[in-house]
Amino acid sequence: TSYSWGLPSISGGVSGAQNETGEVSFFATLHNLTNSNQNAVYSVIPNTIHQCVGDTFNISIAIKPIPTITSIIDTICSAHNFSVDPSNYLSNIVPSGTLYDWHSPSVTVGLTGGNADSNQVVISGILNNNSNVTQNAIYTVTPTSSEMCTGIPFNINMFVNPNPFISDITDTVCNGIPFDYLPINGQSGNIVPINTTYSWGIPNTTGFLSGGVASSSQNQINGVLNNSSNNVQMATYTVLTTTMEGCQGNNFIYQIVVNPTSNLMFTGNDHICSGDTA
Repeated sequence: TSYSWGLPSISGGVSGAQNETGEVSFFATLHNLTNSNQNAVYSVIPNTIHQCVGDTFNISIAIKPIPTITSIIDTICSAHNFSVDPSNYLSNIVPSGTLYDWHSPSVTVGLTGGNADSNQVVISGILNNNSNVTQNAIYTVTPTSSEMCTGIPFNINMFVNPNPFISDITDTVCNGIPFDYLPINGQSGNIVPINTTYSWGIPNTTGFLSGGVASSSQNQINGVLNNSSNNVQMATYTVLTTTMEGCQGNNFIYQIVVNPTSNLMFTGNDHICSGDTA
């Protein structure tokens, strides 16, 4: 007996259907291009070697979707929890209930925190960039639908921008002399990405100290402080760091010790003889 069939009746979003004639068995390769189950119904005509045609019968095939996800590129700041949901990308086929498995990512030097996980509804984690330049982690992720159809593994390429980290520092200046401080990467454990900017409010000061002003988005910390006393005074700035990518670092303390100016005053008239001590 041989079998012949025409194009099937389909529910939509199915490709690959073909008509066949005189086949020894029924076969079909169908592709579900949607994220939900689809159906194809074939009307099959059997025929014997003696050309005795039998009654037409139907074959109904349910086509389950396979997760089909393209590579994803994303960018985050160091130490921030990231979450990637492939269903948010319109070009992907993501059946409801799809879960994801992944191994520890391949990372560049200076990046830590990438872990493996399985049976997760999104791809998530925390990556720590311990350098002052952008690092990279590549996850290879395997999607599996709730119908146990496993898709082809796809990559998530995660770029991790650094956060500034500046240690507290104390500096000393003289009364009325401009000061400036530019943190140096690697010094005292500092992490200083290129083009980091600094913002600060009005400093807390001890008595008789003036001139402390707030500023924002500066390339370094600077200012002029006036000590109107004859004692050492102090100003304490709380400084916020931000990179050009918008990654915020720690608030650090910049403390300025302001020495007074020596003011010597001589009044009245006096005279001495040659060789005497005044």
